[in-house]
Amino acid sequence: MRGILCLILIVLVLALVGWISFNRDPSRPGVNLETQKMKDDTKRAMDNGADLLKKAENSIDSSKRPDEPKQPVEEPAPAGTNETGR
Repeated sequence: MRGILCLILIVLVLALVGWISFNRDPSRPGVNLETQKMKDDTKRAMDNGADLLKKAENSIDSSKRPDEPKQPVEEPAPAGTNETGR
């Protein structure tokens, strides 16, 4: 039963986006798969995804800070000695 409901849901979604249409001609009913629309929509989605990745890469590159010069790290004096190291 779940399989049938999933199939109906998939067909409904495909019909809503325009990838599938139904021919209601009384002499010859049928189902049309709009393959060119599928190709166009898929290409548009791929292009939009590539643009989003480029924008994300550019925003990451622009947010990077140039390497700051490293300051020498002073090591703490061992416990039990004064600042001169005695």
